[in-house]
Amino acid sequence: MNKTSANIIAAFITACAALTSLNGIAAQKFGFGTITKPSSDSCSLWGSLYPISIQQPDDEPVRYYVNFIWVEANSYKGIDEYADFYITPYSQNAWPSSINILTDGGQAFCMGDGECTAATISEVNKGISAYENLKAEFPDKKVSVVKAQPDGTGILTWFYLPLRKVDLLRIEVFTPLGSLTAANEYVEPVYFEYRATGKGSELKLHEWGSTSDDKTYISLPETFNPVLTSDIQVWFTRTNQAGPAWGITPKAHIDFVTSAQSDRVPSNCK
Repeated sequence: MNKTSANIIAAFITACAALTSLNGIAAQKFGFGTITKPSSDSCSLWGSLYPISIQQPDDEPVRYYVNFIWVEANSYKGIDEYADFYITPYSQNAWPSSINILTDGGQAFCMGDGECTAATISEVNKGISAYENLKAEFPDKKVSVVKAQPDGTGILTWFYLPLRKVDLLRIEVFTPLGSLTAANEYVEPVYFEYRATGKGSELKLHEWGSTSDDKTYISLPETFNPVLTSDIQVWFTRTNQAGPAWGITPKAHIDFVTSAQSDRVPSNCK
């Protein structure tokens, strides 16, 4: 092993050790995340990554834009808070790039009139992101956002929320105005938002909707606990070729863990 490789490995081990120290010694910490003070009722799974999949149809003629928006719980932070620990002394980025861990980028798709649909009809939930509204609603909290696009060939793409205890989680999917869409078409085939109930990490459906004609396949529970569910899946099929934006059918559901898996979840997580 050459000296440079040894130094890189040593630096990475040092960074991981420092993160472990922060997460396990300085306070009561769990998994990838951290709580700000010791607590007997803290769940060891709150800091684990939470999978969310997005899948567009194969050979889809329109683009798909996705916003992931979340607000961290007051006492809890995720792995994204420590992204700088994955920069080596040689300015190398060791952040896991093979998985899409969501790290706040401060920018969202479809922020203003005319960006994703005609300015004359655009509004929040009909072609404009709710990101700015949420920042205004939560001025004293960090409102994180990541904009992303699914795989253009129709392959399912996984993204990972950096923690499972949040005050708010919102997912928005747009098919933005372009040469293939008419100026009078709304372009938000699905959005939904959950907010904390105050009971552990449980979330309650705050609002959801779609500008597509067929909403029957959007099946979202009234409440769910990210610790007791395995993932959120959002995908789309095309049922009408008459117009590029007309035949998009959005589908969404949340998968609950099996009874055997639930039995393994610590009681203070439920």
